[in-house]
Amino acid sequence: MNALWSPVVYGRTLDVDFRFLALPDESEGSDVRWSEPYILASMKVAEQLPEQPRWLLTQTSEQRLVGVTCMARDLVGRDDQQIRDAHSRPLYLFVGYLTTTRAADGGFAAGPAYPTGEGGAPQQALAAFAPLYQYVRDHWDEQIPQPPSQGAASAFTFAEAGSASAVGDGAERALNTAPEWRACWPDGARERQALWAAAQGQAGVVSLCLGLARQRDALDSPFLNATVADITEPTRQIVTESGAQSGAADAGAQSHDDARDDARDDARAGARWGASSDFSSGSSWSHTDDGGHDRHSHENQGFMALVIIAAAVAALKLLSNWWSSRNDG
Repeated sequence: MNALWSPVVYGRTLDVDFRFLALPDESEGSDVRWSEPYILASMKVAEQLPEQPRWLLTQTSEQRLVGVTCMARDLVGRDDQQIRDAHSRPLYLFVGYLTTTRAADGGFAAGPAYPTGEGGAPQQALAAFAPLYQYVRDHWDEQIPQPPSQGAASAFTFAEAGSASAVGDGAERALNTAPEWRACWPDGARERQALWAAAQGQAGVVSLCLGLARQRDALDSPFLNATVADITEPTRQIVTESGAQSGAADAGAQSHDDARDDARDDARAGARWGASSDFSSGSSWSHTDDGGHDRHSHENQGFMALVIIAAAVAALKLLSNWWSSRNDG
């Protein structure tokens, strides 16, 4: 069926920090800012994103959001001129679609199918999301953040997602829907395909992220389900009130602002570029402070101040030694 899908884009541009760049048209009554903690959680350990996009599906009782967190170059190609910021750091972002359309069986309309082929270029697997990069281009030259673009809902149908039993290895994956629990699976192709198909078939509140780097990131996130790279067996763990928050819009246990701030702080602490050759610009990278000033800029300024002080001390010492030797002479 032709469902109505609206754009949701969250990322950084040439000079301005991460923020929503596109949201559903306000006239359609679709407030999707509740999704920000999920998006930020998907950005942790961002140095592992190249050619390994993280697929997200999260839904309330009224809305379904599907999308990917990925490198800009994996979305639009390495030759694009708008995939690095003003410091030549590679950009990453979330791009996705939101719908309120229900299918005949009462479930939500199916979103993009998870690619079933082995290997292949990430740009091909992400083709359904590539048009959304236009919203990044629309905000590219901003010096201060402007309100996000209001994207009108469009009617189209994604490729068939398939059923949970028709993909993967045929084994049943029971998705967790309890907000106090977190279910984690090893991050393999079969698990990804089966879990994505299972989530597409859910009618109620559910959330899933495919491809988190660490189990602790899943436990500290609002995602009820996730595949993670550092485990070999499925696990289910209960989380405490002082730990991960459920994040589900219907749960209501924590205000949206608190959940957003907690997730944003975690993402800033965890999403730093490592020494991987894939990030050859030489700059460390993290989400920026609320004031819009990059942390690495503060660190560089502090380092330069120490160098200047050390040089001044050395010069004074040389001058003192010269003066003493002159007097002795």
